[in-house]
Amino acid sequence: MQIKVQTGKSSFEKYDLLSEGDLLQSIPNFGSDTFVYAVFDDQICFGTYKDETINLFDRGIEETREHLLELRIFSKEKEYRAIRAGQHFRARIIEEHGHGNDSHYIEETHKVWGKVSSVKEDWIHLKETRGAQLHVPYWLKKGEQLGLRVRQYIEFSDENYAFVDERFVGFVRWEDD
Repeated sequence: MQIKVQTGKSSFEKYDLLSEGDLLQSIPNFGSDTFVYAVFDDQICFGTYKDETINLFDRGIEETREHLLELRIFSKEKEYRAIRAGQHFRARIIEEHGHGNDSHYIEETHKVWGKVSSVKEDWIHLKETRGAQLHVPYWLKKGEQLGLRVRQYIEFSDENYAFVDERFVGFVRWEDD
């Protein structure tokens, strides 16, 4: 397998520490096809972000915000990511928009465990034989598997390179090679 390093123009913006109360207000505007990845103390959830509202399949974010560990709002063009640091959050935005600094990255597909066991409206239910279950706002046929596109940013020096950040890009149907 050959790894293809791509180049583009990206901007990286970091926020100061955010309180739980300021977290949701700090999310920038996104266009359509925007997804959510939320890690709680007891659950990982995917959802959508539309009209400044986070929609998870079976959980409200406002009433369980104190249990939130990580939040990603992502689309093909940008990602907002916030990670808990004590009682606050550290947040950043990466945006691909044709201007900004030169960036180098690789893009790959990560397998999301489970097969589609059912489809309800615009949500698929992924189920793994070991018991893991996940609802994702995407459409696939029953029995198919899901992939998550991830872009990993690289910085090069004369003798070395380092992965400096990553962002989620979107979902695809998983294809076994």
